[in-house]
Amino acid sequence: MIAFAACTADKGWKARKEITEMTQRHKGGIMNRFFPLFLAITVALAACAAPAAAPPAAPKTEAPAAKPPGLTTPAATPKPSAPKSGGTVTASIYAEPTHLDIHQASTFRELAIGQPLFNGLMDYDPIDPGWKMRPSLAEKWDVSQDGKVITLRLREGVKWGDGKPFTSADAKWNLDRIYDPPKGINSVRKSLFAAIEKVEAPEAQTVVIRLKYPFSPLLGFLASGFQLMLPKHVVEATPANRKIGRLEEAVGTGPFKLASLRSGVGWTMTKKADYFMKGLPRLDGINYYVIPDGASRMAALRTRRTLILQKSPTLTPSEAELLQRNHAEVVLSTGMGNSLWGVGLNINSKPLNDVRVRKALHLAIDRQRVLKAVYPFAGENEIGGIINPTHPFAPRTEELLKRPGFRQPKDADIAEAKKLLAEAGYPNGFELEFVVRQRSGDPDYAVVVADEFAKLGIKGKLQTFEATVWYDKLERHDFQVSVASYNPGPVDPHVTFGERWVTGSGRNYEGVADPRIDSLFEKQARALNTEERKQIIAEMERIATDEIISVLPLHWKKVTIAYWKEVERWGGYGVDVYEGHRMDETWLNK
Repeated sequence: MIAFAACTADKGWKARKEITEMTQRHKGGIMNRFFPLFLAITVALAACAAPAAAPPAAPKTEAPAAKPPGLTTPAATPKPSAPKSGGTVTASIYAEPTHLDIHQASTFRELAIGQPLFNGLMDYDPIDPGWKMRPSLAEKWDVSQDGKVITLRLREGVKWGDGKPFTSADAKWNLDRIYDPPKGINSVRKSLFAAIEKVEAPEAQTVVIRLKYPFSPLLGFLASGFQLMLPKHVVEATPANRKIGRLEEAVGTGPFKLASLRSGVGWTMTKKADYFMKGLPRLDGINYYVIPDGASRMAALRTRRTLILQKSPTLTPSEAELLQRNHAEVVLSTGMGNSLWGVGLNINSKPLNDVRVRKALHLAIDRQRVLKAVYPFAGENEIGGIINPTHPFAPRTEELLKRPGFRQPKDADIAEAKKLLAEAGYPNGFELEFVVRQRSGDPDYAVVVADEFAKLGIKGKLQTFEATVWYDKLERHDFQVSVASYNPGPVDPHVTFGERWVTGSGRNYEGVADPRIDSLFEKQARALNTEERKQIIAEMERIATDEIISVLPLHWKKVTIAYWKEVERWGGYGVDVYEGHRMDETWLNK
């Protein structure tokens, strides 16, 4: 763990002390060895291999100011007159990708290497935080009036890295592989494309997607950074039991080609001269260094060995403060991640099968206090509901904070919670069992949440489990309360509700089976008018948050990344962690 400097360490130890005191108030609490947050105050300075020479020694670490500033994106750099061509961008990443088969990939690191090599049919503007969709391999598309046919016109003259043309046959093969994968292929996002009935390639530059029913989120899913087009002729020549990943298999339509790939060290990419976007890419190349240790990644950035500290994991507040104080030419960019910390309630277990009890728990939690106790750097987080706050369909944070359960002060909420428990027959509270994953941070959240419930006379019995056992208990609905982070994948309410609130869905650990949600979920997917879909989702959110109450949202985790100011049109944290790695428009202003 990276060391906290003096002022932030004080806050951390204070929070750690609070959590320890809370633990003692709960019988069956978690042993101290399960509280790693704020305990390790050491810096790992292990050397790491890299394609280039070893980095220079890290500069002296100055103590940050007495009070760390909030982590906010600084004012935009004045726009230069015109982009320049040439130069190589260097970047660090915490781990190497395990393969190049994006359809079977789940992590950020596969995208860091995959997006510069491969294109999707469309993508998102990496700079625009408003999720602006743009053409890529498809230059335009059309949706039929009934919403059941999507016709895409592909660009002409696009070639794979080995010179073969990209055609509709390639696009059809990729889409078929995603929504109806052959045996042995684990299409990670298959469920997002379940509305597809069949894909046709009537002409070399035309792709027709026929749907079983209108499905408005589909175009957004096609633009996702994971939906890249792989080379059919290369993948089919690879043994079925092995994912592509060798240097000679990195044959893409993207702006760069893979020049070297060294396990545990990094990879280099060079400019593709015949890229189909005129004038792009602007860079001559990209060099990635695999640097697992956070302190070493910081040292590489500060000494300019790397110009970009990639989008995962986030900088700590002390690291951000250090860069702000001592490197004026480094840009800090903060954006919303896609991880929701929340409390899951098994709504079919007694006494949680009484909605009055669940509502009382929702009202009892002081979310601001939870943030300060578990993670005192509140600028890194945002109180939010069950929909990612960055999505245009999510309730605005300022409005959410006026609603019961989220509002301040808590007096009215606590009074209402006690009244509800008395009506449900529990005026003196009861005991609840928490199942907690043995992972850094999870036990701390569980203890703080249990302490919030204690205001109502509820005793929390906390039990920790190794991850596989913990997941098994959730899947079998063998629990009362769970506390953990939840990553719903692509930032779209369809995914959020489809995974956790629809009857029988894969992550519906809480046992929700509500015909209203199921009906509204189908309606929003078929709504072809954006405003209509927004209203339907708002009603789903209201029912899930205020009436079903199976998940008590705590907060969304923000992510802060850093790069040197000379890197233009990279995007920083423009959209989310899974977008904006292509770097075809990136250039160096020096």
